[in-house]
Amino acid sequence: MSEETVGRIISCSIRLFASRGIQNVTINDIARQAGVADGTVIYHFKTKNNLLFVSARTVLFRLLNKTSLDLDREECRSRKIECFIGSFFSYMEESPEDLVFVSRLDPFFSLDLTTFPRADLYFIKDMYLNLMIKCIDDC
Repeated sequence: MSEETVGRIISCSIRLFASRGIQNVTINDIARQAGVADGTVIYHFKTKNNLLFVSARTVLFRLLNKTSLDLDREECRSRKIECFIGSFFSYMEESPEDLVFVSRLDPFFSLDLTTFPRADLYFIKDMYLNLMIKCIDDC
């Protein structure tokens, strides 16, 4: 139940942050959308900013994971770049709220470095860019 609840809270927060903007969403809004008590959100994430950070990491990791899986399935080396780009657009088509979320949030600049070490986000970004570099090198 707990893992499912956490996933539902993250999904609802991404959707709400994307549609309303970060400043216009409260813990209560997220809890109500997720069908849980405010205390449940606070128990799992402590603050809205923690939830924002986890949400950003989740979106970026899902994009990285999808692209990596798509590239692993592409056998033709000369089509890897096309596959990389296609994977991005396919992901955004499947999860348009994720694109809006990342666009509105700009997680590499909006999260306070002293509170939220961006190392996780930069690591995921670097892994994603390294996939692209590998595609180019393979061609």
